[in-house]
Amino acid sequence: MFKSAPLRTDSGAVSPAFLESLAQRLWTYHWALGVAALAAHAVLLGFLVLIQRPELRIVVPAIHVVFMLFVAAICWCWGLMMVGVSFHPDRGTARIGSPWFLRAPRVVQIALRWWTALGITLLLMIPFVLLATLVV
Repeated sequence: MFKSAPLRTDSGAVSPAFLESLAQRLWTYHWALGVAALAAHAVLLGFLVLIQRPELRIVVPAIHVVFMLFVAAICWCWGLMMVGVSFHPDRGTARIGSPWFLRAPRVVQIALRWWTALGITLLLMIPFVLLATLVV
């Protein structure tokens, strides 16, 4: 196995520094996370087709629970893939000096990195809200 650097938690879980340390670990799995998200989308589409069948209207609450679980899986897969692709220190699109920033001033690049970190963190929080609605 490979040894990876420890996660940087000194500046908070939303900070770009923490997401960069997490992205180093997730980069090797970014294709697998993308394929898993697409597979979950396909299964979710199948459940949406099942809901339209009149003879399956009895099991709609069970399909609703499965639907929520797959939406949570999609959010986690896409969110973790976005962390790995966006915040990798060498290859990431949200790194300082990335061509995606179009030679913006450093202050603008830092602000965009923080907005990206906040957006991805909110995407990763959606499953907790969805799963909390299943409990209530």
